[in-house]
Amino acid sequence: MSPPRPSSSLDILLPERTNYALQTAPASIVSHFITSPSCSPASSSTSEAKQKDTIKQELERISSAFENVIKNGQWVALKHLRARYISPPFHARFDNALISSWTDYVTLVSVWTGNNPWQKSVLSTEADVDEENGQATVYILMKVTGWPTKFDRMVVSVLKWKKLRRRWVYCENTTMRGVDTFRTEAGV
Repeated sequence: MSPPRPSSSLDILLPERTNYALQTAPASIVSHFITSPSCSPASSSTSEAKQKDTIKQELERISSAFENVIKNGQWVALKHLRARYISPPFHARFDNALISSWTDYVTLVSVWTGNNPWQKSVLSTEADVDEENGQATVYILMKVTGWPTKFDRMVVSVLKWKKLRRRWVYCENTTMRGVDTFRTEAGV
């Protein structure tokens, strides 16, 4: 049985859902692969992979934290995150609007958040880390509900990170709105 096909291009960012039950392999097969010299990675490559996973998870966590503090209007927490993680030449793009600084970005987001009755929720976060070149991209799939009224909209934010002086900093945000989906309510 093949996995279900995504219904839209954004579905590839959602966590995989399958109906397959996991089956344990017989112990003899498992022990063969664990002790096989051809399958034993060198300790340096193992530690590099662990380090990359740690960086990936940390950037995903911090990126989600940015979205959550903005969603909740926690401007003091956002200042703390800024002091620690924002690159001075930060810029953002929202659809066709170019935002040239972090201050302008926060101002614009606070106006949107304060004047619109919408809710935003993070559905999925995925990072692609290039440790050698000191670059990372975090993709965040979100659902915005209630703006325009009775509509759900999928939104993707692409956050670019760079490693400067042994520290990861957030330098660019591109947010793209998806197609509206009419949401029906009971009795309407």
